[in-house]
Amino acid sequence: MFEGIMSEAGKVVSDEDAFSYACERVQHGTTEEKAFFVDIVKTSDNFDEFAYRVVEWYFSGEWVRRY
Repeated sequence: MFEGIMSEAGKVVSDEDAFSYACERVQHGTTEEKAFFVDIVKTSDNFDEFAYRVVEWYFSGEWVRRY
């Protein structure tokens, strides 16, 4: 589970929803976020790696991982 801090405070995203949540947010995000997302697509060897990298990247900012 990911728990938002700072500007994301009060938001909680389950591990199961993390990938779809990140994709949705990037879709409505900045040009820089979209470009980074595309770079992840281009440099991932397969879908599982892509999904893992998107979640790790997206939730590395104002989010805390809770187990």
